[in-house]
Amino acid sequence: MDLHMMHPDLAAQAQAGAAQQAQGVVPGASMHGTQQQQQQQPSQIPHGGYHAALQPSHQPSQQQQQQQQQQQHHQHQYRLPILLLRVLGHRPPAAPVGRLGHVLHTMQQTGFHAWGFVIYRGCAYADEAAWQRFLMHMRQEVHNALAATPRLGGGGVDTSGRQLAPYLEWTVVEDPSLEGASKDTVRRHFAAWAAARTPQRDGPGADGPFIESHVPRFMYCVYIDQRCLRTLAAFDDWLRLDRNGPMQYLACIIIDKNCPPHGEGDAGMMPVDGCERYYTGWMYAHVGSLPELYNTLGHQRLISGPNNYARPPRIYPGHLYGASVPP
Repeated sequence: MDLHMMHPDLAAQAQAGAAQQAQGVVPGASMHGTQQQQQQQPSQIPHGGYHAALQPSHQPSQQQQQQQQQQQHHQHQYRLPILLLRVLGHRPPAAPVGRLGHVLHTMQQTGFHAWGFVIYRGCAYADEAAWQRFLMHMRQEVHNALAATPRLGGGGVDTSGRQLAPYLEWTVVEDPSLEGASKDTVRRHFAAWAAARTPQRDGPGADGPFIESHVPRFMYCVYIDQRCLRTLAAFDDWLRLDRNGPMQYLACIIIDKNCPPHGEGDAGMMPVDGCERYYTGWMYAHVGSLPELYNTLGHQRLISGPNNYARPPRIYPGHLYGASVPP
């Protein structure tokens, strides 16, 4: 981190932090308030193996300590960026661990712990039973995804989903005026909601400077329209068969807040809601894929590649095998 590229106030703050550390004082300021205020915030997320990755791997020997003392004037230039991270309320960055590691990593970097897509209801206002059944299956599929503990490449199991489960926020926006609404209409509603974020409404850290550009909760939303609701019957039947036979997808729509109204990418494609560009700004996704999609969209755009984006009527992740949402 180059202190010369920082705001002068931040650089001065970091220099002051270095002087305090030399006197045995640990800086107590943070991005989101005083140290006393931070103690009133929710306890740190249970990192498990991820937290261990943030700790020193060994203690230096006596010989290493002597070498460090001899090179103290070289270390000073590296200590300042670490102090700046402490001043701003951050820990030094660590490599994400697990299939949902980027979500944990972002929590560490921003201090904002709530996660999960905001859900817009665009259907079934006259059939509450069907809507509640859809939400029940949606919650269960997400729960199943978070409870899974696949093997990690280097050994051990991936517990990132279980660590994140307590912090999942289910926010459902219901407004009869949204029944049958276009994706652009939902996008505008969501953009206004995201811009109005506050710690009081969304939780501690929501007013951080990088939240709206790095946290998927404020970048993408989920929309459920009548076409999504029509996938419920086949999904119900598949569950009654104990998930035997071809997989059935319970569809929802992921909407990109930052996509222009007429899409992006190559033109001349088959029109989808009037959009002839490759990237329509939205896609269908199976509800059980939402946790991993949330993780991916924290560091990649939806349009970033065919593994991420399924052009409608294809549905993620079955689009790789030709799966589509029925008309």
